[in-house]
Amino acid sequence: SNSAENSDPCRSPISIITGIEKVFRFSIRNRRYQQIRLALESRYIFWKGHRSDFFNESLEHPLSNSFVPAIGIEYSNVTGKLAFHVRSGFRLDPQPLIAANCDFKIISGGIGIRFGRYTVDLGTAYWSGDCNGVKRNNLVLCGTLNLSIGRQ
Repeated sequence: SNSAENSDPCRSPISIITGIEKVFRFSIRNRRYQQIRLALESRYIFWKGHRSDFFNESLEHPLSNSFVPAIGIEYSNVTGKLAFHVRSGFRLDPQPLIAANCDFKIISGGIGIRFGRYTVDLGTAYWSGDCNGVKRNNLVLCGTLNLSIGRQ
């Protein structure tokens, strides 16, 4: 039996995350504006020596620490109750496996429209990578529809 009473079998390694964001606003008149948002992020993950518990057995994985850089940009056009957003990003995600040489590149994008209380957002991410000569390609699509209740 798996007794996870005093431990978390899925605990994550320690990460240091840093980022910076810069917003450029222009064409500001009344409740109308356009903006470009640029974001940079870096993540250092301490995988080396990471342990996990599996059926009362503590396992140490042969992993190396990893550095994950990312960049994103978003354009917004807001006019009163109507807002339109389009975004794109890139992330380099080297996998921490010592025994395998695996790196993934992720390109993402999306659009969002808000009209009053209604919001529709569609996004996609394309993962491409190579792990010891085996190529992997995945496409992920997601979307949300939101209705805000109450006063705005």
